[in-house]
Amino acid sequence: MSKHILPSTHPSGAIKGLFKIGILSILLGFSNLLAADEVVNKAVVERGQNHEVIEFTRNVTDATGETKTVQGRYTVLANGMHYKEDGRWVESKELIEPFKKGAVARQGAYKVIFNWNLNTPGAIDIQIIDGNGHGQGV
Repeated sequence: MSKHILPSTHPSGAIKGLFKIGILSILLGFSNLLAADEVVNKAVVERGQNHEVIEFTRNVTDATGETKTVQGRYTVLANGMHYKEDGRWVESKELIEPFKKGAVARQGAYKVIFNWNLNTPGAIDIQIIDGNGHGQGV
């Protein structure tokens, strides 16, 4: 058995119905605006150890069909996102490369050297990001 709900004949019910239609129209207008976005230009304008700022330009077509250019920016946060190389911030990579005495991870927030035999004292050598200290463990 299906239920059919008839709209209220009371004036407040009619106002509520119009309000709902108005909100729905606004939401559909915004969804149309967002769906028509086309990113024209996107660039990283600032980097730091744990962040990057991205600026973008996009063409947006509104509900009337008019296209406008909109500019914006946002910040991405992540631990160890970049490391310093030759005085500039470079994107970190999760990469461990072999070398003659073991392996090395040198393209990240920490530089780590692994001895081939991890069962020896000092098998792992870690250099912290500022380059001022070393720690040994394992």
